[in-house]
Amino acid sequence: MILKKVLTMSAIIALLFPLFAQTLLAGDMTGREIIDRSNALENVQDMEAEMRMEIIRDDRVREREMIMYSLQAEDGTEKSLIRFLSPADVRESGFLNISYADGEDESWLYLPALGRERRMSSEERGGDFMGSDFTNEDMTRTIDDYEYELLGTREINGREVYEVESLPLTDEIAEQVEFARKITYIDAEHLYLHKEETYNERDEKIKELTTDNVTEITDELHLPLKMIMRDLENDGKTIISYEEIEVNTGLTADDFTTRALTRPLR
Repeated sequence: MILKKVLTMSAIIALLFPLFAQTLLAGDMTGREIIDRSNALENVQDMEAEMRMEIIRDDRVREREMIMYSLQAEDGTEKSLIRFLSPADVRESGFLNISYADGEDESWLYLPALGRERRMSSEERGGDFMGSDFTNEDMTRTIDDYEYELLGTREINGREVYEVESLPLTDEIAEQVEFARKITYIDAEHLYLHKEETYNERDEKIKELTTDNVTEITDELHLPLKMIMRDLENDGKTIISYEEIEVNTGLTADDFTTRALTRPLR
């Protein structure tokens, strides 16, 4: 694994944020504040990452290679773009999400076989992401569509974590995302994701996301470089691994358009 550290003056300013956040750990942070501050884009302006996805079904493993770009705009808008590099049947496919500061959200999908991009409907939020055990909503979580409650703290693998419950704000949203609630465990010191559990309307746990290989990207930014999603209903498993990360590389809004989504890969 190659880990690149690209620090500009703006990066140094952005990375002061976790120092402020940690002074509040003994205070009264709300569940929403903890979720907000666990977002890596709160700490950097932009990020690029090469990723590997393994979709596991019994003894069969399908591998996909991707590159992901993300940007925190000055107005609070968050943008992310994923392009698939291999295998050949998904190469150049892409996924674009834009989450505006006012809570609006839009997602676009590009499949070369269709020859054009299309905007995804809200009814597709709970669908699988490119055949994996992650859903489209897992990849784009619209934070304003949920209410949050801090349930307390506990210990996981020797680390103190916050336990935060997320509930869809409306029945319509719950129907779209296809779950009734999530429990998210966030590291109390470095504010990264440890684990997340998804429950249905019968309060049965249907999915479990765990993380591994937590790495110090910068002095104050820690991220898990492996995410393992288990579907407890169909016994499926998908692993996403980050193989190379760069932060604050100078991405702009022009890198997150439908034109960028369909641009031929080099």
